[in-house]
Amino acid sequence: ARMIGTAWDSNEARSAHDALSRAVRHMSDGFLSADDDWRITFVNLEAESLRGSPADELFGQVLWTLPSVRQTSGMEARCRPAPPPRAPARASPPYRCPAGTARSVRSPS
Repeated sequence: ARMIGTAWDSNEARSAHDALSRAVRHMSDGFLSADDDWRITFVNLEAESLRGSPADELFGQVLWTLPSVRQTSGMEARCRPAPPPRAPARASPPYRCPAGTARSVRSPS
């Protein structure tokens, strides 16, 4: 037996997830996420533009090895302490990341 085509889950939770994913992907603020080992797992379009690299080149990279992060004085030292599990927060320039916060960096307007 052979099956050709695409299956879509059409329940409400999936639709909400897809809508949120599209909104984050296309929002005007740069956004990226990293796993517990600081490897990039998601990059939206604005973050791609700010970093000058497409998402597929950033996926799996360790955040602290990116040139733009290394060039931001003290960013790693302020942001590296891991947040408690599932406790997001945000930081705005000049990239103040007190211990126990997540990293969400907003691009200057």
